Amino acid sequence: MITDLKKRKIVQLKKKGQGYKLIAQKLRLSRDQVRDYLRTRAARADIKKFRFKKVRLPKVYRKES
Repeated sequence: MITDLKKRKIVQLKKKGQGYKLIAQKLRLSRDQVRDYLRTRAARADIKKFRFKKVRLPKVYRKES
């Protein structure tokens, strides 16, 4: 069982771009526990909240083909 604190930490570390193995080592969990949690719907929703939206440049700055 993963505590809520560790769940939040897993999501934070994943957002920073760290892999399953490194996250598992830092939090003293198995790699499979980390992977399984990140595949849950709740974790995916947390990660999506922090993705950057694409920004489109104004026409003045775009190259015309």
